[in-house]
Amino acid sequence: AHPNSSVAMILAKRARKEVLNSLIPTAATLLVLPRNLLNHWEEQIKLHVDIRYCTKKEPIIFKYKADNPSTKEKMKEVRLNCSVLKTHCAFVFIDISGTKELPDESFLAMFHIVITTTQ
Repeated sequence: AHPNSSVAMILAKRARKEVLNSLIPTAATLLVLPRNLLNHWEEQIKLHVDIRYCTKKEPIIFKYKADNPSTKEKMKEVRLNCSVLKTHCAFVFIDISGTKELPDESFLAMFHIVITTTQ
């Protein structure tokens, strides 16, 4: 379709609508850090954030390692405790895998803070 045609406009609107419909609402804060600062940020959050003001549930700090065989089972446990039983709060997600594949967006959207690295 010609860039200024009605067909192009309809296709662009449809593509935009598809993108908007695929988004998952979240209030998470995303931090992209150099790998050498991941542990530092985790410690600073533990030191300076009073989790009691965020939730009365048991907070989870989830360290994600893509190539660890037990990771998928731990993720199922987090979903169960946070979404089904509602006994825990998915508070901090830390991607220690670096550039490996992240979990699906619905899992990440549960967390208040998502920390990853580009290295």
